[in-house]
Amino acid sequence: MEELLKQILVRLDGIEKEVISIKSDMATKADLTRLETKMEQYGEVQQKDVYHLLELTSKKVDSIHEDLKSLAEVTGEHEMKIRSLSRRPV
Repeated sequence: MEELLKQILVRLDGIEKEVISIKSDMATKADLTRLETKMEQYGEVQQKDVYHLLELTSKKVDSIHEDLKSLAEVTGEHEMKIRSLSRRPV
């Protein structure tokens, strides 16, 4: 009976050591909260960057559009439409 009790205690000691090892490897709630906060911050920064890039792209497209209008006035809209139609595959 004592031998069985010793075996149980040895196995229990091994299990306790494994649990301690697993606990030390696991992230705590505070760690997870910090990670979530950082992810939110990075997401906000990325959204702002994308917004600014879209604004810049929009401004450049508007500028190109205005340049195209000016070019159309110089060469004549009718002439440009004929050239555009001739480039389209039928």
